[in-house]
Amino acid sequence: MAQAAVDIPLWGIIAKAAQQPLWQLLGGGRAADIPVYNTNAGWLNLSIAQLQDEALRLLDQGYSAPKMKVGLADVNEDYRRMSAVRRASPRPGPGRTCAPRATAQRAGRGPPLPRA
Repeated sequence: MAQAAVDIPLWGIIAKAAQQPLWQLLGGGRAADIPVYNTNAGWLNLSIAQLQDEALRLLDQGYSAPKMKVGLADVNEDYRRMSAVRRASPRPGPGRTCAPRATAQRAGRGPPLPRA
């Protein structure tokens, strides 16, 4: 414990002498962005137009994907909604897609969702 009282301030002194933030001095920088997705999107009560608008807004905010909810009574309607959002994306490609998330309605029931 007593060592920390000396050790921690010394790291601050070393960083100041190097004129770098400590996180950078210790190698904490990253070479690439970390993809993130938004889980508060794609609600079952939204229309396809609303889903598309929401997905585009999230992509513009820097999210790599909206995580859409699935679990309507008709699995084909889930597929149609996800396909429409994927088609609306101006930046398709790796890391920019829609991730289905099973709701309690769908969990353990019915066939697996088709892949787009």
